[in-house]
Amino acid sequence: MNSKLSVILPVNRDDGYLDAAIDSILNQTFKDFELLIIANNCTDELWSKIENIKESDIRVKSFRLDLGGLTFALNYGLNIAKGEYIARMDADDISLPQRLEKQVDFLDKNISVVVLGTQIKYIDENNICKDILASNLPSDFNQLRKLSYFKCPIYHPTVMFRRTMILQIGGYKYGFYGEDYELWLRCIHQGYRISNLQDVLLKYRVHSSQVSATSSNKNIYISKMLGIFQEFYGDKWYFIGKIVQLKIFQNIIMRTSNLRKSLFKK
Repeated sequence: MNSKLSVILPVNRDDGYLDAAIDSILNQTFKDFELLIIANNCTDELWSKIENIKESDIRVKSFRLDLGGLTFALNYGLNIAKGEYIARMDADDISLPQRLEKQVDFLDKNISVVVLGTQIKYIDENNICKDILASNLPSDFNQLRKLSYFKCPIYHPTVMFRRTMILQIGGYKYGFYGEDYELWLRCIHQGYRISNLQDVLLKYRVHSSQVSATSSNKNIYISKMLGIFQEFYGDKWYFIGKIVQLKIFQNIIMRTSNLRKSLFKK
């Protein structure tokens, strides 16, 4: 008998947080799931560790890939999953105990909603929650549709969605820096409803190494996000984006960079 839910956890290295991430899923109040650990381009040492974890719980299934990045791993998991619903999990975050239960319950009761996220709280490398609030994403579909013009309307590590409907529109698309953002925009344009629970159900880890990486990659980020806008809104939105990119996109990057710096300041 297939599980109600498939949790997809891609990983290509262990920064010391993988055990906590996996434990946070295996200790959920909702039990009817399979955990698909997709190891792409990982070391033999990490693969051996994953295999040992699999032996400890029959819900854990492991798959080793020698090619492709995150998008490939996500689509691979999406295609082999058996669950009616798909949940995302990152290898360094922590899901709170009732996350899966609350999301499954909501999707069961709201059949018009295809994609469901939650709120997050930031933690540092020592699992300490920071007094810095993540943007509270709305639940209302119309508000999220408007918000999607300016930022990603779903925190990707928190998402749960209906597997068959995401497969129907092609899953994650290759060639986009923000593969999740592009997918949510595609859902909206297909008429699929998205929503967010107002509960904080995931602790999102921010690493000190991300501080410099965010700044150095900002031009790549801006360019590729503009590509997503052009894909959905045509040349009009592309050229508007060119005009406002320094005011909006770089502002987003700077706020993210400042957040990370504040998390790790002495």
